[in-house]
Amino acid sequence: MSRAAAVAVKPVAVPSEPPKVAAVFNLNDANEARIQRAIQIFYADHDRLHAIRRGTAKGLRMAWTLGSFHPDRPNARPEWSVLHWALDEISVRVQRCKDEAEARAAFDTAGQPDPQWPGIKFPPK
Repeated sequence: MSRAAAVAVKPVAVPSEPPKVAAVFNLNDANEARIQRAIQIFYADHDRLHAIRRGTAKGLRMAWTLGSFHPDRPNARPEWSVLHWALDEISVRVQRCKDEAEARAAFDTAGQPDPQWPGIKFPPK
């Protein structure tokens, strides 16, 4: 048996519901479709997606997501972050924030918005 055959691959949970974030992307563009799928999988289980938008930063096409993770322990506070997704390369940067206000401010000021794709803010769960 080869060494590669012995490595176990952990399955990834893929949501069965229609993609909520597809409306922000041109799914005929392979890079945008790839990022859309990555975002959908990332937020499938524990993290909550509060908003998504796209635009440019330093000449790169980007998407930004505002999310929170709610730890399953007594008295735990949500952990807030803005993720910076590069559309034309395999790159994502996590910007952790101390609270919701800081996260929303970081999300609102990240990059230059794309006027054709203004973004989506989801209602609280």
